[in-house]
Amino acid sequence: MRLQSLDYKGKSYFFSSGEELEGSDFPIKDSLFLIDYDLGAYKLRGNELIKMYLNPSHSLLVTGHFDDAKIQTLCTEIGCKLLAKDQISSFG
Repeated sequence: MRLQSLDYKGKSYFFSSGEELEGSDFPIKDSLFLIDYDLGAYKLRGNELIKMYLNPSHSLLVTGHFDDAKIQTLCTEIGCKLLAKDQISSFG
């Protein structure tokens, strides 16, 4: 997957936790988001953060469970893309 295929022209932001994302003030409309599905001990999953706070059309859910039908369905329902964790190095 290439950034050009997402028609993305904005900045990218990096957060090390869900709490940091929830407490931030940044321009959501023009941002690209790569969110891990499994956020460890955090209260929400990545797909829930995308649905609640972000622009799904500019969001990619990153997971090692790319072939899980449940996760694929979640992405389809909220309108985000899905990126296999082992493909992250080819993203760009």
